[in-house]
Amino acid sequence: MNVKAGKNYLVMILSQYFNIPLSFLKTFFWSKRNPNLYFGSIGKSQSQRCIGGFIGLSLKPSHLYEIKCDISKGRLPFSSSSVSKIQAEDVLEHIELDKLPKVFNEIFRVLTNEGIFRLSVPDYNSIVLKKRSIYNYEGQVIADPLTGSTAYYDVNNEETLVKHRQDGNSHLWFPTKKLLDELIQSSDLRFCSFIKFWHFTLPSGEYSVDEFPDLCMPVLRCPPNDMRADGLPVSIIVDFTK
Repeated sequence: MNVKAGKNYLVMILSQYFNIPLSFLKTFFWSKRNPNLYFGSIGKSQSQRCIGGFIGLSLKPSHLYEIKCDISKGRLPFSSSSVSKIQAEDVLEHIELDKLPKVFNEIFRVLTNEGIFRLSVPDYNSIVLKKRSIYNYEGQVIADPLTGSTAYYDVNNEETLVKHRQDGNSHLWFPTKKLLDELIQSSDLRFCSFIKFWHFTLPSGEYSVDEFPDLCMPVLRCPPNDMRADGLPVSIIVDFTK
């Protein structure tokens, strides 16, 4: 048995023998080891886990490499300047927009100096997402039916309202580079020494699909993995270096 497997086994034994909640022990165990962080569930065979030393921050952890953490609460169970890499891949669009500055502040807090946060979210300036979206009379995206949201007209208030799924799959805001820039400026991430947008689309149709380093943080929804837009961006991908 290797050392890492032995420690994981010990966590399970302690939980069973001393009747300590496994979720508590896992959080304590990993918080003392400063792993890289992946927002959301992480597969045991996922490259971030196998090669990059990441653990998942999940609402419903399913194995020892995931801990229970609701990132929307704006508190990560790790010390300041203790994490070298953080990746949020297709996660933050499921969190209310007004909660994100606190989430960004926490990311900045736990990152080490020269640590990297890689963010990828759907790009609602992409033609693929624009075609499937529902808009209000001002031309703003208010719902994405593919994520389970529906729109209906409220006769009493004479306005179109949106109903989101209760399972957390709905997108609660609709990222664009402009909106993301505004979020960055409202959070501590603006103090990063380097911010690089690799993929994005502008309202004018201009775009960037620059090649970005893997860094053990691959992004699934981008060319050449995702060719829904014939090689054009479908996600906004940005790296922050503290």
